[in-house]
Amino acid sequence: MQIASHDRLDSRHSSLRPTALIVEDDPDIRGAWSILLDHQGYDVASTARGDEGLRLALDREHDLILLDLGLPGMSGSKLLHELRMAKSDTPVVVVTANDDPRLATRALRSGASHFVQKPVEHGALLAILDEVRA
Repeated sequence: MQIASHDRLDSRHSSLRPTALIVEDDPDIRGAWSILLDHQGYDVASTARGDEGLRLALDREHDLILLDLGLPGMSGSKLLHELRMAKSDTPVVVVTANDDPRLATRALRSGASHFVQKPVEHGALLAILDEVRA
């Protein structure tokens, strides 16, 4: 069956699977989130570095980004700022172990969709991602 060029399979990607970018420096967390999202049907890209995360985010449109704040190469706050300056409207869920309430306020004002404190249960994380994608 041929699909006409005006038919919309997915507005952002040639793949039918949604895409997620994980920018997290802890390899155990990054790996667990990658597996979790893969099982939920996402194509997952990940990196431990903020500068690499920005490059990946700008090279390919993603359906969502999971972003830690404390990263080597570039902070998560700077990555979020640069992403928004590039006019990207990709939903960004900031997940951090830092419990400073001012960080949440700054992240949300900078364009984060959600701010979540680690540790976060997988079910709670999936609920947030479903809300962000709705």
